[in-house]
Amino acid sequence: MLWWVLATSVGLVLGGAVAATVEGAVRRSWYGVAMPEAEEVLKSTINVGAMLAVWGAIVGSVQWTVLRRRLDRAGWWAPATAAGWGLAGVFAGGLSALLTDLTPSGSDNITLLSLVVGLVPFVLLPGGDQWLGLRRRVAAAARWLWGSVGAFFLAGVGGFAVVRGGMVSAGWLTPYDFPSVKVFVLFGVVMAPVYGAVTGLVMAQLLRARGTTTS
Repeated sequence: MLWWVLATSVGLVLGGAVAATVEGAVRRSWYGVAMPEAEEVLKSTINVGAMLAVWGAIVGSVQWTVLRRRLDRAGWWAPATAAGWGLAGVFAGGLSALLTDLTPSGSDNITLLSLVVGLVPFVLLPGGDQWLGLRRRVAAAARWLWGSVGAFFLAGVGGFAVVRGGMVSAGWLTPYDFPSVKVFVLFGVVMAPVYGAVTGLVMAQLLRARGTTTS
């Protein structure tokens, strides 16, 4: 479990930095370009999906280095994680943009409603894609689905509260820092202990039930 938590932490922090770099480069490519609102929403949605697919691919790849020693034929884990995070990003980005009429920077119009709506697919889809692979390999794989949902919810809400709420209120960040590399790295740092510990505990239980451990 310790190696899983460490791997997940590295993936969240490193993946956050790379994903934010990709997102920023794509967003700057159309900055200042006049376009219809529908086109802007579509581009923002695709950009968020691509960003989170990159983030998920890195998280899944690092987790795979631990999982492959304890689960046979685990090569599907990284692609499934990337697909789940990417799909979640597409749904979350699209719904949030439609609800709040976000600008490309997305810094001034973040509302509680957009947060809740955007969090729902991100909570459900990543764990769902991973569950599709796990259910054929471990018993009681539904535990992973619920564990992933709980982990994403706790880590996501905690990360938002600390980074977007606490650090902005303290003056360490400004609303205009969102999104940026440092913000995504901070989200990774804050989310990692919760997400890594909860998912690590569930994965350890699943693998122990089939005669292996994650210790």
